[in-house]
Amino acid sequence: MQPIDWQEEGAHHWRLELRCPNCEAAGTGVVEDAVVDQYDLALERASAALARELHEMVQQTIEEEVGRLGEALDSGLLLPEDF
Repeated sequence: MQPIDWQEEGAHHWRLELRCPNCEAAGTGVVEDAVVDQYDLALERASAALARELHEMVQQTIEEEVGRLGEALDSGLLLPEDF
């Protein structure tokens, strides 16, 4: 379940609107701060993992493009007139 909306519900509780991305089940519940903290930590970890993966993909793409450019230059496929 993923939180899609939330509101404070007293001093130490939150009302969460939740949805399952797989089956589309939805519901609302009131939870303690500790549960919200767990959601927040999971979100931070997932965001960091996505950022790392994006960085790795961009780095790999750049390296592949540089390699193809080097091969094209070495084989004479690119000439000064191309620029």
